[in-house]
Amino acid sequence: MAFVLDVASLRACVPAATFERALDIYRRQGVLDYRLAAASAAEWHIDGEVQGSEREPYESSVRLELSPDGRVLDFHGGCSCPVGQDC
Repeated sequence: MAFVLDVASLRACVPAATFERALDIYRRQGVLDYRLAAASAAEWHIDGEVQGSEREPYESSVRLELSPDGRVLDFHGGCSCPVGQDC
């Protein structure tokens, strides 16, 4: 099973500022570790460790439901960062 993600549909799931902050963290290689697991053909779980602006990395978890072409149908996220959810 391949993980295919339509980034534009993901962008629509969170506030613009949150998406841009996450993209900045990704670009500066702040994603320290992640685990991607398929729960079904449509549901994926991602758990990871992200270096944000604080000294200690944040723990992050995401559950995605995707269409066959990678569009995000449902998104739930949790994080130990100050935002705490859907970041």
